[in-house]
Amino acid sequence: MLSGFLFTTKLINAKFSSKPFNWLAFYIARTLRLVPMYLVFLAGSLCIVFVATHFTLQESFNALIKQIAQWLSFTLLGSPAINGFDMTPIAGITWSLPYEWFFYGLLPLVAYAIRPIPKWPYVTLAIACAICLYLWQPLWDFMTAFVFGIAMAALVRNPRISRFSNQLIGTLFAIMCIVVAAIAFPNGREIGSRIFIFMAVCVIAAGNDIFKLFKLRVFQSLGERSYSIYLLHSLVFYIAFEFVLSHQYAAALNAAGHWTVISVSFAIIIPICYVTYHFIERPIQQFAPAIEQWLESKFLNQAKADIFRA
Repeated sequence: MLSGFLFTTKLINAKFSSKPFNWLAFYIARTLRLVPMYLVFLAGSLCIVFVATHFTLQESFNALIKQIAQWLSFTLLGSPAINGFDMTPIAGITWSLPYEWFFYGLLPLVAYAIRPIPKWPYVTLAIACAICLYLWQPLWDFMTAFVFGIAMAALVRNPRISRFSNQLIGTLFAIMCIVVAAIAFPNGREIGSRIFIFMAVCVIAAGNDIFKLFKLRVFQSLGERSYSIYLLHSLVFYIAFEFVLSHQYAAALNAAGHWTVISVSFAIIIPICYVTYHFIERPIQQFAPAIEQWLESKFLNQAKADIFRA
């Protein structure tokens, strides 16, 4: 939902700006954002796999390489067990990443509707992604999150919604929606839950900071590290419950004990993600302008460069 909102907002802003949306820079930036930390996550996952399987090959070497290659595709080519180890406990969270990549690929079609129309290389890319998405047979209800995000980008520009959202009643409405989504629906996949979350996030996106909560530096810092937290938390949880405590002991924990382990694990996750953000994510993202310039100078003549910038 947030990706749909964020990047549709960028497209709308570009429409009313003298500076056109830079598609080449966009795809370079998203690649540098998603790929490096995913490789770190996959390396950590493989370490857990080989420790859990006692550094013994449970599959043929060729099968092992194929399994790793499938995971290197962000699970677009499948998410098999690796070396006989079920990856669900440590890598089940990656289900959303293929949808994220497909959304980036389809974004020129969103831009086509907003105007100005992207140049043909990006429209071609979007059509190819649409065909691949259909053949991939996604769970279509997962794609509704991006639709909600796109709708949100348009709605928050409405003056009435903006005024409502930035009043006390808007704050109370957002809190109520979050509570209803958490209590009334068993999981976030239900359309009712998504509608209530959509309404709450819409209020926040329109400028409501929930009693200045989202202006606190701690929440801004967590936002910067959100991708690292998203990827690495399952690894830390698995190590805590399976290696540190053991499966048998963890299974016997009551609710208080379980949440104590979760809390301690998060106290470890946050500094780890501070390191990964400052020494992996942010430094690599700073290479984006140089990579864009290199691609244009090496592979595009000036006329083509103008096409890809537009």
